[in-house]
Amino acid sequence: MGDGNLDGKLDVYAGSWLVHYPDYPTAKSRYFEGDGKGGFVNAWDKAGLALDPPRPVYGVMWTDWNDDGLPDLYVSHYNLRDNALFQNLGGGKFSDVAAKVGADHDSVPTTSADYPGGHSFGSDIGDFDNDGDMDIFVPDISHPRTQPWADPSMLLVNQGAPGFTFKNLRRDLGIVYDEGDVNSLWVDYDNDGDLDLVVAPTYPSHYTKLYRNDGKAGFVDVTYEARLAVHMGGYVVASDIDEDGDMDLLVTGVAPSPSVNVLENKVGNKNAWAFFDLEGVKCNRDAVGAKVVVKAGGITQTREVKGGGGGTPSHGNSHWLHFGLGKAAAIDSITVRWPGGATETFTDAKINGRFKLVEGAGKAVAK
Repeated sequence: MGDGNLDGKLDVYAGSWLVHYPDYPTAKSRYFEGDGKGGFVNAWDKAGLALDPPRPVYGVMWTDWNDDGLPDLYVSHYNLRDNALFQNLGGGKFSDVAAKVGADHDSVPTTSADYPGGHSFGSDIGDFDNDGDMDIFVPDISHPRTQPWADPSMLLVNQGAPGFTFKNLRRDLGIVYDEGDVNSLWVDYDNDGDLDLVVAPTYPSHYTKLYRNDGKAGFVDVTYEARLAVHMGGYVVASDIDEDGDMDLLVTGVAPSPSVNVLENKVGNKNAWAFFDLEGVKCNRDAVGAKVVVKAGGITQTREVKGGGGGTPSHGNSHWLHFGLGKAAAIDSITVRWPGGATETFTDAKINGRFKLVEGAGKAVAK
């Protein structure tokens, strides 16, 4: 869910898969605009989201990738088809620019022009390098029989203004490809001020992985040390379930290894932290699409308020935005850009606390 036309009402993109696996055709995806009365209006044709031919969808995420104040859509496609990045043109209309900015597939040439991409699933979006723009991790099932031309998972690093193009730096930054990758999650598990990465698999003998973000040194696999290796733990969400200041994880195993695993974080709250719950007044009430910038301890972090999305099933993470603050003794500033472009500075927030940010209030309220 996101406010694609910025009218203050949430809209819905529903991606569809194959009518009958493994053959085409693909069922038609759908896009509805909220009418503000509890109902929705079919806006598929008006929005310009159709692709020819239709591509099977396994993941959807709203993000303002080019920082122009308009919410865009990243859609992960299955069956070796290109992924789509629908740029918001304003007025609820979109155009696919994935090929133009390098978000469609990797750089390895394909043996078939009809199948240039990968089997992409639940992508997640976040500013892992703290440079103010949104990066994308794209998990792909890439079978050995289709290597090397079928896309393995990608870490699409946003190069920022003016072009906001992407570079696939997964291998350069130390993330090892796993054939079974189907879901992903950006989360600052150690509260050190940068986003770490959880990658979730679906195949037997494959295990959930946790990569610690070490900044310019790249990512380090700390799965074993963190006790995060869940067999076939294909779905993962995050929330501070015990309210101790760090993010805990719910990891569920898929058949034939079904399980529900609640993983309580025991290390994150050794560093400072803060949580923010945003409420829109002029924009949509859930503030989906708002960007929050927090400066503390010499680090500037950016988060987006999400309205679900991700892969199958959709992300069900907490609505609270979480910021790990490392060794910071205070929060220097909080800036919110609400959907629609209005920018607001908030005061009165302190480290190790939870605060509500209401559009137009200017002051953070402790919760």
